[in-house]
Amino acid sequence: MVLKESIKKKYLDLRRELDEEIASLEKLHQNHMMCKKGCSLCCLSFKVLPVEYEVIRSEQTHLNKDKADHGDDVCPLLVDNSCSIYPYRPFICRTHGLPLLYMIDEEWVLSHCELNFSDVDEDYFSETRFHEQDRWNSRLYMLNQEFLNSQDELPLPEIDLIPLADLLKTNRSI
Repeated sequence: MVLKESIKKKYLDLRRELDEEIASLEKLHQNHMMCKKGCSLCCLSFKVLPVEYEVIRSEQTHLNKDKADHGDDVCPLLVDNSCSIYPYRPFICRTHGLPLLYMIDEEWVLSHCELNFSDVDEDYFSETRFHEQDRWNSRLYMLNQEFLNSQDELPLPEIDLIPLADLLKTNRSI
């Protein structure tokens, strides 16, 4: 797939906007956040939209292609209990640890890391104290649509996701 600079810029702008919201939420919740380097409880083997995969792939100048054997559920980009693509990590990884609001089966769900917020009750989470995951996912999805529509080759189906582990495959070399 070909990543046009205009699409990459839109993704990076969206990521910067997300990072600003995350920084604000991290500051708001600083007394409860236990996330730090070395904590990898949430580092799972995720799949991402093609636009996100291609931007991350384009940002990598080097990557240790020796896949660590963590098992199928743990992110293969986790090296020595630390993210090997941390500055470029996908949206889902950026929001881990924060209180997240999203919809499942027409019901709103509020979740957060089991290590964070262990000493608060549900009243703690007002409407400004969480990350609205569906809103951000929708924006990312729309950008992915634009990316797929910009491809000269036959695009992937719009709901196809690419495993982050594919970054380590030699046939998709960086």
